[in-house]
Amino acid sequence: ATQSSNSILKSLTSQGFESACGVECQKYGTCNEEEGECSCPLGRTGKSCEQLAAPACEIAPGYMFPCSKVEMPTPCECKHQCQLVAWTTSGAYFNAPCLDVSGAPEGKMAVLTRPQDLPQ
Repeated sequence: ATQSSNSILKSLTSQGFESACGVECQKYGTCNEEEGECSCPLGRTGKSCEQLAAPACEIAPGYMFPCSKVEMPTPCECKHQCQLVAWTTSGAYFNAPCLDVSGAPEGKMAVLTRPQDLPQ
């Protein structure tokens, strides 16, 4: 069986090996030991990848509106953050429609439950 680099690092860390990135990196990112930097996957940011790159897209813990080129409506703040992430990482433009959820009592969930009632 092949072990992932993160599971090997966890094993070494538990045996006293200090990662150049610190222990926090292994939760969301991948440590580049030579450079001492934590590499974050798309959608995460921060020194140890501890922050969401587009927190306005989070619907509930672990569930997010996608930052993709899919024409799925998203809350406007989510669209703005997705545009920043896409532009920063690839120069792409996020072109999904945006819906204003500021007046919706249920917040972002309104995009999923009643998008037809929200202004663009």
